[in-house]
Amino acid sequence: MSDNRVFWESIDMDVFRELAKGADDDCCRDMEIAYPFIKDVGSVLELGSGYGRCLNYLIKRDFDGEIHGVDYIDEFVGYLRGRFSPRVVIHNQDVTQMKLDRKFDSILWMGEGVLGFDYNQQVKCLKRCRNMLNKNGLLIIDSLDIDVNGVKSFEEGGRDVCAEYNEMPFNGRFSDEIDFAHLSDECGFNPCGFRAIKYDVMMGIEGEGRGGSSEVRDKSNVWKSDELVEKVIYVMRG
Repeated sequence: MSDNRVFWESIDMDVFRELAKGADDDCCRDMEIAYPFIKDVGSVLELGSGYGRCLNYLIKRDFDGEIHGVDYIDEFVGYLRGRFSPRVVIHNQDVTQMKLDRKFDSILWMGEGVLGFDYNQQVKCLKRCRNMLNKNGLLIIDSLDIDVNGVKSFEEGGRDVCAEYNEMPFNGRFSDEIDFAHLSDECGFNPCGFRAIKYDVMMGIEGEGRGGSSEVRDKSNVWKSDELVEKVIYVMRG
């Protein structure tokens, strides 16, 4: 199981919503960018569904395909089933140990959920995702752009971090674009199917990278603020 179960079990739904707003996830900019990739597919599985932010987005966009969600916190699972059934099928499972009896056209892992795992756990999760995708299916992951969010200023090896909220530890890894390109290859995704789309939550898409390429956004036109949060969407094709 994920090392952060105690952390998530200590947070009630209202607090979780506020944390999402503080990280600018609640605006669904990530889903606005991801949606064109999946709008015509027949089935979507979302990992770490939480309070249903992404599920609700799909429903509001009148997505026609099947929608499934996964979470392993009982409070979240009960809430999601009460809110979205029967339109959405909710599975109570840990993403590191998922065993579903079917495959999907696309898998979403948004809200920086992948950052709550170390590199070996990320490999484990992505391999499971690859095995759960139909041919040419897409895995779409949202993460922080650590080049502009200060993480690379940490000491060597400092991307494996332990944070704390209300005295509860949260362990994870701030992987970068090169890491995700390696993860894509190691976990069996199409070598030509990796894309990194960089964006900020205020202005949308700023540019794209390819398999660990250098920074491509024009910083001269980026809105300047200490509150700016810049992120990356990684698209991996099975």
